[in-house]
Amino acid sequence: MPAVLLLDPGRPVPVDRIVAAAWGAEPPPSVTHLVQTYVSRRRQALSLGGDLVFTDAGDLLRIAPSQMDVTAFEQHLTTDPAAALAL
Repeated sequence: MPAVLLLDPGRPVPVDRIVAAAWGAEPPPSVTHLVQTYVSRRRQALSLGGDLVFTDAGDLLRIAPSQMDVTAFEQHLTTDPAAALAL
């Protein structure tokens, strides 16, 4: 589930999108509770505290783009492609 949140860092991800990514077309009956439980456990396991929050619009991972490897990779692609390949 954290991977789904990393696709849209800093933006709320609706529960139905998390459900579709995790379970596809046939989610279990208690899916909403499962999502809440998994998000809570990830928050604790990854020591995310207030960086992984639930909003009315969905779950939100507060992370700056500069904290993501993909941002460094994309920057290197434009300025130093060899450095991008070394990442």
